[in-house]
Amino acid sequence: MMYMEINSNINAGGVQGPTSPQRPASPAKPAGDGVSFDNSAALESALKSLPDARPDAVASAKEKAINPNYPPTVLVHKLARLFAMQLESEKSESSDK
Repeated sequence: MMYMEINSNINAGGVQGPTSPQRPASPAKPAGDGVSFDNSAALESALKSLPDARPDAVASAKEKAINPNYPPTVLVHKLARLFAMQLESEKSESSDK
């Protein structure tokens, strides 16, 4: 009869071989004179090329501002209830102190 030997020692190597100990991460180097800001000029240029306002967003905001049904009454009432509950909660917490 043939028997298979099983080694239950996990550190024996396994299929992928022995693992090497992990090196501690090197400490981050503080920013100093050796830091390069070559890409910052490109980023600043890209930011300057963006428009101050988005026309589509401005148009949408104008439409909402002149709409007497915006925001919906249901939403206003729900928000009012939430604010009132928050105020009551803060009021009861301050009186408990």
